[in-house]
Amino acid sequence: MMICYFIYFHNTKTNSIGSLTIIHKIKQYRPTSYLKDFNYKNSYLYDKTASTHLEKYMGRLSTHVLDTMHGRAAAGMYFELYRIEEEGRTLLRQLHTNEDGRSEKALLSGEEMRTGVYELLFHAGDYFSSQGINLLQPCFIDQIVLRFGIANPEQNYHVPLIVTPWAYSTYRGS
Repeated sequence: MMICYFIYFHNTKTNSIGSLTIIHKIKQYRPTSYLKDFNYKNSYLYDKTASTHLEKYMGRLSTHVLDTMHGRAAAGMYFELYRIEEEGRTLLRQLHTNEDGRSEKALLSGEEMRTGVYELLFHAGDYFSSQGINLLQPCFIDQIVLRFGIANPEQNYHVPLIVTPWAYSTYRGS
C-alpha cells in the first residue's frame, strides 16, 4: 500500500505557487482518523529523503567569506554561530569555510530555523595570519561579530562577509 502527500507551497521570492508530491510505501494500513493527529517524524512513515526534498522549500541560513585582499574565497576561515537569548548566547555551530569560502551545509534549516537574533563570529585575524600576512599585534581586525535577526524563518537568509585585514562589509542575501 502507498500513501501520497500533496504539499502546496507559495514561493515568496518568485510569487509563484508550486507543489511537491511525496509517496511513501507502508507495510501496514492505518486508518485516516488515526493519521489526523500523529507526528509523522516519529513514525515509520517518515522518510528522510522526502524530508530533505521538503526542506529545500523551507528557509535556511547560509554564509560565505570573500578575501578581497587576495581576490579569492577565504578557504579555511574558522567561524561560530550563536543564538542570542535573554539568558545569554548559545553556541550552535563551530565550522571552517570550505575551498569556496562557504560551509558545507546550511547553518540552519528546517525546524532549526527560528525567529530570533543570531551572531556569526568570524576569526579573521587567525585566517590572515595563516595566509602568511605579517599583521601588527594586536590585529586591527581580529574577530568580526555580525549580529542579525531572522524575522521570517520560511525565508532564506544569506549573510556573506567581505574582508581584508583592515576592513569588512556584509549584506543580507537570499
